[in-house]
Amino acid sequence: MKNIIHIVVVHLLFSLFLSGVDIKLIDPKEAVRLIGNKKVVFISGDAPSEYNRQHILNSIRMYAYDLHYLDSKCQPLSSCLEKAKAYIQAKGVTDDQLIIAYDNLYGYNAMGVYSFFMSLGYLNIKVLNGGITTIKELDPNQKVFDKLEKEKKEIERELLFVTESKDIDSDKIERLRDDLTSLQATIDILSPKLLVQSPK
Repeated sequence: MKNIIHIVVVHLLFSLFLSGVDIKLIDPKEAVRLIGNKKVVFISGDAPSEYNRQHILNSIRMYAYDLHYLDSKCQPLSSCLEKAKAYIQAKGVTDDQLIIAYDNLYGYNAMGVYSFFMSLGYLNIKVLNGGITTIKELDPNQKVFDKLEKEKKEIERELLFVTESKDIDSDKIERLRDDLTSLQATIDILSPKLLVQSPK
């Protein structure tokens, strides 16, 4: 299945190249400033499993493969204008929004989204240069979050060691549990603010 998607997207990229279409990229620093802007919509071209693993805050999913094989009578979906527009509207995308296509891997899925919208005449679309990883790297909250998660794992390991020890230290166990509770509360507050969401 992945090989088929790869072939389709490579074909689309090649078609865009031959037609002389410049692929419009957006710098991650500029993209970060646009997260949460109502006039901008981030669209992940990744499969549901990958989108569920991590995605940009408030982004929507339009799996690149689905855009080309969602309807057996319309392949690609863009060949049926009304159905394609209905699908876009159902996703909440409006004509006045800047579309930023992205993915978690090599850009193939983002390009699938890009070519889909371009084929329908949407010109206000860009591809996130470098993908989702670049957004994580620019998010100051992500650095704090990663540090807290590391501390949490260290406390959990220590707590496991202490509770399985022959000489049980009740005071230390209680202190570690309190530390863990406090740390988790901070993580819970920070988590919804991350620019890249990783639901568990």
